[in-house]
Amino acid sequence: MAIPPAELKPSDQRKYNTRKREVRCRIKKRQKLMNGISTLLSALQQALDEVSRIEGIALILGGSLVRPLFVYDITVSHGRFDSGGTKEHATTKLAQSVSRKAIRALISGGAGSLSYTGPTKLFLLVRCPCTLNLPLDFLPKRDFRYSKKVVPKHMSIKCNSSCYQTNNEHVASILDASCCNSESSPSDVIWFQCKHTIRGLPCKASLEG
Repeated sequence: MAIPPAELKPSDQRKYNTRKREVRCRIKKRQKLMNGISTLLSALQQALDEVSRIEGIALILGGSLVRPLFVYDITVSHGRFDSGGTKEHATTKLAQSVSRKAIRALISGGAGSLSYTGPTKLFLLVRCPCTLNLPLDFLPKRDFRYSKKVVPKHMSIKCNSSCYQTNNEHVASILDASCCNSESSPSDVIWFQCKHTIRGLPCKASLEG
């Protein structure tokens, strides 16, 4: 049976209060992390719903945007992300399917297998023509370049218009894009960075292995 806090000795009471503050702090940090993930996903979903010509997505993990640890460059081929509208349910099912396959591909490729003790952030960028109007959550990054020391992991998402049929049938596959390039590389295609970033929680344990 637990002793009520009021009946603890002064030394134990201080330890109890310290522990309670630590738990509250951890809960707040995790809530902030989950809120950040939700905000980032909402911004991406809005971009996919409102812009039909997004050609690619980049997920950058590291301490800063120009010096990342990992870069995952996802190219959209054989079609474009279509806007939601009346086909929102089919679009959501496609996004869920792509997300599951992307996670499996990233894990099998060793994502996050490097030990890193510094602060880590997740940055989201989308690639599309500069003439398009993206949601306010995205800002243009015309001259964006990351360190050449980082070898990006390329993937390709193949989808077609049949993904949005009324019967909700969808086809989505993720392949290693070592032999796949972007469908087009016109000069007006630039990166747009999402203004929302996710800051990771500190972890003392090594991630190696």
